Amino acid sequence: MERARRAASLHSKRDTVLAGLAELIRKAEREELRAMAGKVDVRVDLKRSRAGKR
Repeated sequence: MERARRAASLHSKRDTVLAGLAELIRKAEREELRAMAGKVDVRVDLKRSRAGKR
């Protein structure tokens, strides 16, 4: 616990646990996105999407 706290430059055990849980959630979300790779058909009209942005 102390090693993780120092590595993350946090001041309390609670903050360390919360940071660890947040990282686990981010990791799970990245894995979900990776699992979707190649399964989503994305078609974007770049000229239309960029129109009027200048």
